[in-house]
Amino acid sequence: MGEGDSSSGDDEDSDSDSDRDLGPDHDCTEVKTDPSNFVNRSAESRLGEPRSANASVPEATDSRLVVVTDIKISLPNVDVIGTRRFLGSALRNLFVVNLSPDYRYMKMGYYVSLHADLLGDRAVPKCLDALDVYRAPILLLRAAKVGIHVSPHIVTDSAEEVISRFDAPVMIFSVKPFPTYGFEVVRSKSALNGVMKRLTMNRRYTVCVEPLLGQVLSLESVFGTPIDLETKIICDGETRNITERTYGEFRMPLFKCYVQREGDHIYLCGLDPLKKSRRLSATESALMNEGILRVGEELGQ
Repeated sequence: MGEGDSSSGDDEDSDSDSDRDLGPDHDCTEVKTDPSNFVNRSAESRLGEPRSANASVPEATDSRLVVVTDIKISLPNVDVIGTRRFLGSALRNLFVVNLSPDYRYMKMGYYVSLHADLLGDRAVPKCLDALDVYRAPILLLRAAKVGIHVSPHIVTDSAEEVISRFDAPVMIFSVKPFPTYGFEVVRSKSALNGVMKRLTMNRRYTVCVEPLLGQVLSLESVFGTPIDLETKIICDGETRNITERTYGEFRMPLFKCYVQREGDHIYLCGLDPLKKSRRLSATESALMNEGILRVGEELGQ
């Protein structure tokens, strides 16, 4: 990999809301699933008419669970509605599970949570969490506050500050209003100035810089369970602990997670939307179904 090259291994993500993505490594054990255990159904027809606009804001235990997604869900007795239909509705007294691969501002997933919020419904994830989670320094600050091990980092627009704090190589996450997907690795100090100038847009914005401590893993998280991007194997141990706790803090049903391993330690580095170019595997479908059912159990449904 060249100096300053993207190390996430991903191209710019597609804006198609019907596409999919997947997520890498260590403490991984194969999980066998039987897709026949899940019954295909179209649940949009089960949704009732919109409730009164004067309905009070519901508590979670009084809300009807609805999954909003363009992903095909194969789970009986769960109401499922497509993204665009939900955004055109006035459904109330709901607890919305927003199953979008991308919750960034101005993306469809973000507007699903915003729409639920404006109607007085509750949703996972919340809009505030959707705004916070894709900004590496905010993600790491909130994660550290709840005891998640995070990578050492600084937020700066100065190559000189980076050189004074860290030895090369370093990982750099963009913190622009519309940040670059993934991160870049700079392997020498001589390459740092050029990369910093580009990613900060000539010091108009800052970046989040982290030392490259060891092996970087890219994980897909489905309701907190991490999947190896390449092998599609579920990961356990400290890797799973980090994704489960990240899900617990931000309540993001689907996300791509970057962690790095230094010896026996795993550190959270950053989080991205999932790419949406792959079909769901049997493992992903099973984990989604299990996650939805867990949310339903939390609501007493």
